[in-house]
Amino acid sequence: MKQSYWIFNCICRLFIFFLIHDVLHAQNTERYLSSNSNGHQLFIHTTEGEYRFVVKTDKILEVSFRCNECLATDTSVSVVLGDRTTPWRMMKDGEFANEDWEMMIRKQPFEIVFTYREKPAVVFSGYFASNESNRGFHFVIGDEKFITGGGMRALPLNIKGRLLKLENRPWYGYGFEADQLNYSIPLLIMGSGYAIFFDNTAKGYADIGKTQSKILKFGTRGGRMAFYLIVGENLQEITQNFTLLTGHQPLPPLWTFGHLLSRMAYRTQAQTDSIVRATIQNGYPLDAIILDLFWFGDTLFHTLGNLDWYRPNWPDPIQMMNSFREMGVKTVVITEPYIVKGSHTFEEADRLGILGKNKDGRTFILDKFYFGDGGIIDVSLPKACEWMWKKYDTLKKQGVAGWWVDLAEPEYHPDGIIYHGGTSELLHNAYGHLWDKMLYDYYRKYYPHERLFNLNRSGFAGSQRFGVLPWTGDVSRSWAGLKAQIPILLNMSLCGVAYVHSDAGGFAQGLKDEELYIRWIQMSTFSPVFRPHGSGIPSEPIFFNPETQKIVKDFIHLRYSLLPYNYSLAYQNTTQGIPMARPLFYQLKQPENDLQSWSYFWGPSFLVSPIVEKNEQKHTLWLPKGKWYDWWTGEVYRGGRKIKIQNHIQQLPLFARAGCFIPMIPPIQTTDKYSTDTLIIHYFLASQPHHEDFTLFVDDGKDALSIDSSHFELIHLLADQKKHALTIQLVSENHGFVHKPRKRYIKMMIHTNFPMQMYLKQEEKRDKIETLQVSPLIYQFAFEWEETCFSFEIGY
Repeated sequence: MKQSYWIFNCICRLFIFFLIHDVLHAQNTERYLSSNSNGHQLFIHTTEGEYRFVVKTDKILEVSFRCNECLATDTSVSVVLGDRTTPWRMMKDGEFANEDWEMMIRKQPFEIVFTYREKPAVVFSGYFASNESNRGFHFVIGDEKFITGGGMRALPLNIKGRLLKLENRPWYGYGFEADQLNYSIPLLIMGSGYAIFFDNTAKGYADIGKTQSKILKFGTRGGRMAFYLIVGENLQEITQNFTLLTGHQPLPPLWTFGHLLSRMAYRTQAQTDSIVRATIQNGYPLDAIILDLFWFGDTLFHTLGNLDWYRPNWPDPIQMMNSFREMGVKTVVITEPYIVKGSHTFEEADRLGILGKNKDGRTFILDKFYFGDGGIIDVSLPKACEWMWKKYDTLKKQGVAGWWVDLAEPEYHPDGIIYHGGTSELLHNAYGHLWDKMLYDYYRKYYPHERLFNLNRSGFAGSQRFGVLPWTGDVSRSWAGLKAQIPILLNMSLCGVAYVHSDAGGFAQGLKDEELYIRWIQMSTFSPVFRPHGSGIPSEPIFFNPETQKIVKDFIHLRYSLLPYNYSLAYQNTTQGIPMARPLFYQLKQPENDLQSWSYFWGPSFLVSPIVEKNEQKHTLWLPKGKWYDWWTGEVYRGGRKIKIQNHIQQLPLFARAGCFIPMIPPIQTTDKYSTDTLIIHYFLASQPHHEDFTLFVDDGKDALSIDSSHFELIHLLADQKKHALTIQLVSENHGFVHKPRKRYIKMMIHTNFPMQMYLKQEEKRDKIETLQVSPLIYQFAFEWEETCFSFEIGY
């Protein structure tokens, strides 16, 4: 049987060769010359140069290339995973294999069929170089129907048939179908079960079957020529493997998950203080105030680079920040990588040689920059990073709690700038990534126990390991802008960058729209960062009408009550590389229908289906297989089909999976007051025997080393559901967490899909557990818990 399968497999691969031969023969002149191996490295020499093959894991293969005429540029800024010492062996002439991978080489024209565990993965059809500024790789994608990835794109999740620029660039006032935004990631995930990561930071493009429907082409202006093949059983496994390759996101400060006030822009200390106090007095939880560029000047122009408070408008910022901190509000300030003429630091930066240079070795003057003529910091130069860090550190010691890094695409970045680490053409997509690295590395050096808060709208593959919290740029204040956020959130999550979020309410253009604001706030409640922000129109909830405020306030309170759940998702992302927001087909290879691209899972328990159309009266969505509880009404829906529900402006279409746990807390004003001494744990009864396990993560929310030093607690919420009985078990796994409450008060809320009688089966526990029927469909079991393990059995 195995021999028959091997013969069939070979026939299939030969068929693929003949299929693509006519398509690529004319454009591929590369020829195979020879091969050799050096332990775990395999080298193949062709008429164009040398290929190096090395295994990273059993499911990740690295292929790097050095052309005959090129300088060696084989350093990756993205990859952190080391090589595996898996030896290669020659099967026969033109065929090589190791434990998991096999390569069959066609010598003329040069092509490789990669096979993973006897399953054809991808056909690589060689290197091309049409000129100095256009070289790259060809792949055959054949009849691949679904391809996703590419980073920040406001496009449908399936990007097959498109040509995408790989060049970080802002798009002011964008909406749905914006195909080039601030954060390009050259990772493409195929529905057939593999991904290709093109590890190159230069300006380039990905032709995903646009020019030739069966051909994928990565092109670039230079830089590292390497790609990684990543396989997996489904999207989840592929994305986990990619984050293993490029690094996991560290835990952010707990206050990241709170309500963060922001606008363009707070102009004075008095105005800022007034808005913060009014927000709190009106009953809104609040955790941060974010200051745009007027903290260092009173105009948009000729001030970038001041990097100090504009004292006429901010007479006592230290007192202000101390006052805010006492209310639980942290202060975040914006910085940019540009130093313009007329700013306080331009002459110093120019004299020190820390700005990008021209071919004569002088500062490259950006003479068409919107904010004023000036230079850009050479973030690849160590002394420039040290200079910038000292500016950050001065502000930090004054009381600044976090950073907002803007314009780091870089926004204006002409060709010809010479940096310590290369040219602007080659380092363009790495610039924001290197800025993130600078901040992260200095925090680890000087504040090793403090978690970094860094909003940066630009970066590259792997930036997540530096703790970046990217936002989606200057989105239009429109329904098209809101709609764009779903594919951006999901695509970036699949590319390893889990904390992507938007300017809630929209940033640019448009008029004040109460309905749009409500719908955006509702979606943002179920996003990694909740940050209303905008220009021209006040973005803070207190400036909207009373009806809007009531709805918005309820959702902000809901977000704070969900802190135990959301923070546990953050732990899962940090330790396993699983994003918080996940496509409905996350555990499949591709969507079964288009509706699955417009809703998403928020962790393992919630399904969120945002309203993105104005005045939508009825909402159609796809429910995956299983049973789903309407969060608001308790009504249960059968999945595996599309449903249509009535819309209410007060509610977001939100469902809880049957058989899931959702841990919550009572309302709080700020994450500074966060505690798990009282937990409200919801369990949604399944309709058939079921076992569930949710891990609740608890630490102090501050220590960057809490996981490494085991200063945390894991609470395992376990359910074993049989036909007429449900056993609930709580198990505390205490890893040296000194702040663990000595005793907890637990409210266990059991949701049912039809009225029933519930009772405690163990008589000996009836005096310890209070039973209350909250509604015909909800039972509450309340008790104090101070043991390591507590369990009880419910009959029904």
